Amino acid sequence: MNQHRMKHRSGKWIAVITEPDACDSAERAEETFRSLQSALSSGCVDLVSIRVSPKAATKCNDLPLQKRLASLVKKVKKLRQDVGVEFFLVVNDNIQAAIEGGADGVHVKEKDVATIPAVRASLEQAKREISDATCIVGTSCHSIETALLANTYRPDYLFVGTCYMTQSHPEKTAADMLEGPELPGNVKQAILEQSKGPCPIIFAIGGIDATNAIEPVKFGADGVAAIRSILCSADPAQVCHAMKTSH
Repeated sequence: MNQHRMKHRSGKWIAVITEPDACDSAERAEETFRSLQSALSSGCVDLVSIRVSPKAATKCNDLPLQKRLASLVKKVKKLRQDVGVEFFLVVNDNIQAAIEGGADGVHVKEKDVATIPAVRASLEQAKREISDATCIVGTSCHSIETALLANTYRPDYLFVGTCYMTQSHPEKTAADMLEGPELPGNVKQAILEQSKGPCPIIFAIGGIDATNAIEPVKFGADGVAAIRSILCSADPAQVCHAMKTSH
């Protein structure tokens, strides 16, 4: 992709996020890769976010976690050529692996949004050495207030939720504890009203699957992000296609 930043365009954006244990072992990394390979073969995925829990580092008993993570990033990036599809690729909270693996950027934790400019500067410096112009930095938020704060640091995208019940937030045990599918659209509207600059791409997240993917978009989100409903399915490509074409 010959561009510096993500740009708004027509159609629903689809993001696929890996489980935190994506690189716990060589076998798990290979399993993650195969699921991503299937998802990307659909031609419907716009963003892949590879994440690894800090706790996973203590489970490494063969190759270092960092090397497995960078290796997975390289293999996923190569799918652009092998499968013939275009997508953005980021690594969660790990600049070193993003640079080593050749990712497009980094996903910064919500509590660390103030580091976005520094993360972007580090990425841009590393990418100048290899003539790679693409530099993506995103983050997450769970309210309009935190989204407006994050936007002051100019992220390229925001994961906004929690929209529906999800294993990622087991503490939210009832519907009234969720932010709901309306929040992503409300965040986008608030940013547009406050900021004179471009709005980040807004992904609805939290319990997203093929049956509900259209609802947050109808409320104003640019697209949706999913984890298990795609990567744990028997046919990730089919789920991605169903999400992309739902209306």
